[in-house]
Amino acid sequence: MTLDLIIFSAAYIFLYLSKWKSQRKLHRLLKSLFYWYLVLVFFVTLSPFFSSIPHIFEHPYHFMNLNPFVDIVEHHLSAVEDVLLNLCMLVPLGIFLPTIFHQNFTKTVETAFLLSTSIELLQPLISTTRAGDITDIITNTLGACIGYIIYLHQCTQFERIHDKSPQI
Repeated sequence: MTLDLIIFSAAYIFLYLSKWKSQRKLHRLLKSLFYWYLVLVFFVTLSPFFSSIPHIFEHPYHFMNLNPFVDIVEHHLSAVEDVLLNLCMLVPLGIFLPTIFHQNFTKTVETAFLLSTSIELLQPLISTTRAGDITDIITNTLGACIGYIIYLHQCTQFERIHDKSPQI
């Protein structure tokens, strides 16, 4: 995990921060928050990653569970908690993408779906204790949709405040 943090910190400093120096402070702040949010998602879902690469093919690949919400139906102990956490995990993505990159709803949902699917396909490669799950893809994508709705609500609130401000 330390190796992962070192690599992500170096990438941030040498690749991204230097590119973003010419941008406005707010835009640079938003991009930095977005970068570290993605790193946090990475740590929660795939860590340790870089130190696991040499061992990827040393264990069998566990195929993804394709039965949605089976854990809830079978009353597994932490099923509801897992669904709620997965729902919350990509809410910030649904806010960051349209805010920073001006993505529309469809593009935001596509990005969330691809990110979540990538994570779920990589998890069994990285660890013998993790397996992909279609429920996670569904709830992560729904979380990004909720984030986009929050983004739209905030834009509407901002426009209302802006419209009520005195014109100079």
